Amino acid sequence: MPFDGSEYLGKSSSLPSPGLWDSVRRFARAFIPITPGPDPNQGMLTVQLLVTARALIEDDRNWIQHDYETRDDRYCAVGALRYAARFMGSPGPLLTASKLMLSVSRERGFSKIEKMNDRSSHVRVLSAFDEAISRARIMA
Repeated sequence: MPFDGSEYLGKSSSLPSPGLWDSVRRFARAFIPITPGPDPNQGMLTVQLLVTARALIEDDRNWIQHDYETRDDRYCAVGALRYAARFMGSPGPLLTASKLMLSVSRERGFSKIEKMNDRSSHVRVLSAFDEAISRARIMA
């Protein structure tokens, strides 16, 4: 007689019913964190962050080079972005805003936003913000 393993399993299958496994899966999913989808307001928050950062350095007396920020509330482009993110209380849009500013900087021949800020005029830095703002509005 060939060995089929039936004497070990018995006449009926000892595997749990499919309903039990469905219950286990549902129970397990209750403990798996669900990552939320993209925030629909994220685009507008990025625009707001860029506009706020630009406003911080719009007056050339509030803009600096070779430093992120000073005690007398002067900022470079990156310092203005960081301060605006802290002011808004939402660090999420900072990454997107920084990526947009970096892309504008690279198109202008600079490897970093800081280099663009330190080697450009105040008017050119403001125009970089304007370009990033228009791109953020298209994305929003």
